[in-house]
Amino acid sequence: MRFNLLPCASLLLAFPASAASLPEVCDRAALQSAERHGVPPQVMLAITRVETGRNHEGVLAPWPWSVNVNGESHWFDNQQEAASFAQAQIEGGQTNVDLGCFQLNWRWHGDNFPSVEQMLNPSENAEYAAGFLTEQRERRGNWVDAVAAYHSTSPQHAETYIEKVEAVL
Repeated sequence: MRFNLLPCASLLLAFPASAASLPEVCDRAALQSAERHGVPPQVMLAITRVETGRNHEGVLAPWPWSVNVNGESHWFDNQQEAASFAQAQIEGGQTNVDLGCFQLNWRWHGDNFPSVEQMLNPSENAEYAAGFLTEQRERRGNWVDAVAAYHSTSPQHAETYIEKVEAVL
């Protein structure tokens, strides 16, 4: 196995318990969903950082109100701003729209949510991501290949993604 799945405490120590921040929203959702689905928590924490990570107080941190349209990332201050932007993009004909902590793609996964707002909900976003990862692991037999398939079934894109996840791990 390529992943070094050490205890994830070091990732969680980046955010003091007394200071609630938006990145913690993704981390909490990731850890809860990981536990429910049996996904290694480090994998969930790494994926949310690869997908939406940006510098927050000197630390690579996930951002719940992230929207990526055709490869261009946008970070918003709240869920309503992110949802309004994403909905406008979709209504304008864009289908390559990634949403939330785990950057779920509207084109491929949007039918599994009743609305953009629900797809952006950190808990529901993480829950779907963990379920999808679990399905991929069952199909492919290991977490490395499951994480690769989370991003792409194209070998070139999958390998690049695995390298990014490994760098965070």
